Amino acid sequence: MVATTTPLTTPSDAPGPHGFAALKTILAFLRSTGVPLGHLKQLRDKYGDIVHLNVAGRSIYTINHPDLIQEILVKRVPDFHKLDGISDKPTALGMFLGKGILTADHEDWKPQRKMIQPLMHTKHIQSYADTMTQFAEKLISEWSDGTARDIHQDMTQVTMWIIVDTMFGTTLDASDRLKHTTDLAQGLAIKGVTNFISLPGAAKRTEEKVREINADLDRLVQRFMADRPAMSDRADLLTLLMNTKEEDGQPVGYDFIRNNILTLFLAGHETTANSLTWSFYYLARNPHIADKMYEEVDRVLAGRAATLADLPNLPYTLKVIKEAMRIEPVVSAIPRYVMEDVTLGGHTLKANSTVFMPVYLVHHDERWWSEPDVFDPERFAPEQEAKQHKYAYMPFGGGPRVCIGNHFAMMEAHIILATIASRYKLTMTTEADVERVRLITTFPKDGLTMMIQERQPAPVMG
Repeated sequence: MVATTTPLTTPSDAPGPHGFAALKTILAFLRSTGVPLGHLKQLRDKYGDIVHLNVAGRSIYTINHPDLIQEILVKRVPDFHKLDGISDKPTALGMFLGKGILTADHEDWKPQRKMIQPLMHTKHIQSYADTMTQFAEKLISEWSDGTARDIHQDMTQVTMWIIVDTMFGTTLDASDRLKHTTDLAQGLAIKGVTNFISLPGAAKRTEEKVREINADLDRLVQRFMADRPAMSDRADLLTLLMNTKEEDGQPVGYDFIRNNILTLFLAGHETTANSLTWSFYYLARNPHIADKMYEEVDRVLAGRAATLADLPNLPYTLKVIKEAMRIEPVVSAIPRYVMEDVTLGGHTLKANSTVFMPVYLVHHDERWWSEPDVFDPERFAPEQEAKQHKYAYMPFGGGPRVCIGNHFAMMEAHIILATIASRYKLTMTTEADVERVRLITTFPKDGLTMMIQERQPAPVMG
């Protein structure tokens, strides 16, 4: 049974571990590659919906109730800051993305959101559907029946093709070096949030790695900019950024362009690739669910690729994606920073503290989800979805800082999953479970090798 936090008349310190239990918490953070979710679950069950951790002299609060998370993300945005947005020396994603649209604090974020938002309006996003279909077909044209593929690598490739074409008007193939660069950046970024004990020489080594990663990322940005036609009239992100002016009419600086190119590139392919990877994984682990999805895909597509017009007729396929994002959320925890003492849920959160909202734990909380560890797309049937607490399901965050590309990502995943399922069935090559890596995003440690089996659409009964 999960303890609950009862609001008090006079704010008090939030409960949390002390003594040896506090030492166990420090060790849990040191041992974890990211946020130690298993340990945080134990603390939530013992102490309630707001837990105060003292990790090497730093205060951390975990916020486990959807009402409280909604208060942070929607109602009290000015009280809870982006970690890198308030710092002159970024320690997390800001080391690589500067103060772009993802990492900037609220006042610096608003004009960037206003500028980029038109590209993400529904009608504009729908114009990308043909491109998504085209690249989904390109991917599976390289597949052969009876072969094994690293599906995580394939999903990374197809989503990279799509984001680079739609946002930058060029092409890019995934490479081991690029994956190594982005994985290393994620690792350093999450450690900047969770590792509060610095060993001798660690800071210098981190600075050297950050410089190397940023050099690779700069080369990528410069390639995108060099590939852009000189007189481009495309309505894409790169053209928009390069035509943006400061208030005095001067072009915006390189850093502004670079940081937002990288943000949209990295967030625009990595998250959807991971969601699709986990969708195929859970479909393979649950054949009865896969069969139901194949029946829908066969009835609607009859072996052809999915288009925008088909999506309303593929509701179960969409439920599969939504459930994959619930059971394995791409971002397992959302951090914020408290600069001054604030009151939340009857407790005082101390100044200069980090706040974690553990999305994974909320998505697996029995108070909001029956049998939360079971993969069940029917949770997202309209009548069931209507009953959900809005902030018990947060694959894209929430509030004004909700992911700007959420509709793009959902349409992309829907088209890709349906197109692949119309031609192929994917099965596991081993009974062993897949080890998860939870950094900024969650992905399979050693990829996801699956067997490709060509499908013939089932005949539609008249």
